[in-house]
Amino acid sequence: MKMIFKWCLIFSLVSFNAAAMAKQSTNAANNDNQKVSVKCYVELVGGGETISFWKIKSKNVSQLKTAIVGQKVHVAGKKQKAQIYNGIECVLVEKEFSNARAKALDKATPR
Repeated sequence: MKMIFKWCLIFSLVSFNAAAMAKQSTNAANNDNQKVSVKCYVELVGGGETISFWKIKSKNVSQLKTAIVGQKVHVAGKKQKAQIYNGIECVLVEKEFSNARAKALDKATPR
């Protein structure tokens, strides 16, 4: 009887662990498709710098810096959009930039 109880206990633990691992892998796949807010410190064609804001899938954050080159963005105080020349640094909105100039510009950027 003790042996049956032990096997039932082991089987229950293994089943629970497998179910937990399956749920974890499903959550990881869903997190890749969730949209996140990102801010990028960029250089503009013709000179100037700005912080641009993007909402993209979390799996694309690492490629955003190069993907935004050539895109047009609104610049505070100007009527026309400006084209991005170079993406210098991109981070999640709730994080801080590592670049000192980007930090200062981020604090001055209206939200």
